[in-house]
Amino acid sequence: MLCGEYAQQLVGAQCTPEIYAGQDQKMVTKGDALMIKTIKKAGEESAKSLLIGEFVEHENGGDAKKEEITPLLFVAQKSGTVEELCFETGGYFFDEEPVEKSLVLGIQEQVGNKPGKVLGEGTINGKLGLNTVGKVTGLHVPIVKGKTYYLTFLPLGGAVTYWYSKAETVIYSVDHKKLTEGPPENYEWREEEEEAPIGMWANGS
Repeated sequence: MLCGEYAQQLVGAQCTPEIYAGQDQKMVTKGDALMIKTIKKAGEESAKSLLIGEFVEHENGGDAKKEEITPLLFVAQKSGTVEELCFETGGYFFDEEPVEKSLVLGIQEQVGNKPGKVLGEGTINGKLGLNTVGKVTGLHVPIVKGKTYYLTFLPLGGAVTYWYSKAETVIYSVDHKKLTEGPPENYEWREEEEEAPIGMWANGS
């Protein structure tokens, strides 16, 4: 629960309880700190091992509009086989749009400092609640410890919010219907300064 004067400044209410899909919530300006801590770690909801990615603290909230591809640069922590991709939603809704109607998650190789071939992907259909970990399963993607990969997300039909650690610049490209609709080198890449890492990770064995 987010309460008190700071909450009032952020969302125009004295106390904002945890809410779920379908409930109203004011939009928080991209990048505003929500100052909510968590002790959950990236592997706690899965019996599988964390191979790559990061579960971030609930401090800074950001958003991605519908049809924005956002690839997140990570170095594999372990060698193994990625079997599931996970993404945590942020703590607010847009006033004008619901949280995504579907969310594509993928893992890509790095080619020329850009995301390259899609090694595996899946789609979460329907709306996700706030502060919810959504995941796609059934993947079988070998990765190598110390090698760089992109974990990529693409909301369709609506926007998605997320938590980020405000440590690195994230790139994104707009107006895409799927991850593999053209060579990434032809995308119009834009930058969002200091909005990464974002809470996305991959588990496996």
